[in-house]
Amino acid sequence: MCQTNWTGTNTMIRAIYTRLNLNIKYCNHYLKYASRETEEDKNRIAEVRWIRAFHVFYLMDMYLYAPLITEETNEFPHFLPRHEIYQWLVQELEDLTVELPAVRVSKYRVGKAAAQLLLARVYLNADVYNKYNENWVAGSALDKALDMANQVIADNPQHSLYDTEISYPATGYTYS
Repeated sequence: MCQTNWTGTNTMIRAIYTRLNLNIKYCNHYLKYASRETEEDKNRIAEVRWIRAFHVFYLMDMYLYAPLITEETNEFPHFLPRHEIYQWLVQELEDLTVELPAVRVSKYRVGKAAAQLLLARVYLNADVYNKYNENWVAGSALDKALDMANQVIADNPQHSLYDTEISYPATGYTYS
């Protein structure tokens, strides 16, 4: 990484790419064989889908073309441009904001806020991901990013950095 050699010959670049794809394969394997009987099973499936979406996000973010592997297969994947992966990722994360539990089951598991935060981050960089999409309107996702970030804050007041019960010293900053 320190040699500024951002090609496929760089061991770290290859290792990150390989690991992200391997983790996506693990997620697809779990999703294929997981039980869907109980509510806990459904929560775990939604969490694994979020983990897969998280890894797809990093592939899309770091590489101009990447494979989108959404089911377990032994076939060589097709490489898609970022804007096509973006469309799949937005749809997946929007679905997960509904399917994930509103409150995490434990501190080691993901909930609705994780999907909302990742979706806000995807919306924030949407212009970069859709650079080669001729139908894309620049800046069209920024309001969605703000709305999603505000939704995370509204849904999770327990994580607020500002406590209304405490008197804060006067500074040049305002809290709103």
